[in-house]
Amino acid sequence: VPIVEGVYKMGGASQYAVSDSGTLIYIPGRGEGIANLMPVARQRELVWVDRQGKVDEIAADPKDYSGPNISPDGTKVAVGIFDGDTSDIWIWDIHSEVLTRLTFNGNSSNPLWSPDGQRIVFVSRDRDTNGIYCKAADGTGKDELLGLISDVGTPSFWSGDGKALITFKRQRVSNPMQMMRGRGPAPKRSPSLDFHGTGND
Repeated sequence: VPIVEGVYKMGGASQYAVSDSGTLIYIPGRGEGIANLMPVARQRELVWVDRQGKVDEIAADPKDYSGPNISPDGTKVAVGIFDGDTSDIWIWDIHSEVLTRLTFNGNSSNPLWSPDGQRIVFVSRDRDTNGIYCKAADGTGKDELLGLISDVGTPSFWSGDGKALITFKRQRVSNPMQMMRGRGPAPKRSPSLDFHGTGND
């Protein structure tokens, strides 16, 4: 018999604890799917923090932001925004102070700029495909599937030449880093891809 439902999960582990006296404490999640991978909604502000720790506010309205990533030229910020049970990637232009939506499937998070600032990779989780996708940063074109999270993990870093992604894949024995490499301007899910693990499978 379930005692409580909708518990927030981090890395697949439900976030709760039980005291010696039997008291249960937990972090409530948002609902189903990707929504339950984040704690309950809360308003956050985007700010700049310099090397001396000085904080400057950004003019963007407070929202439920997650995982901001600054473009290589420092003029834009790609960020996940949760809205109820959905999450999509948006881009904040620092100069024009305009927030533009990049994804529209309601299950996208973890944006990562390519070194040339032309593309953004992100994670999209739904009932059909939990994968790493790539899309032009200006919003044109379709979402391109690069690989399944179950196969290659989640994106962490680009290589300097923009031809490889370093991914992080959780495993029972270890948490190895892997490299997802492709030929051409963007990594592609094709026979030209090499997957390299640094830990046990």
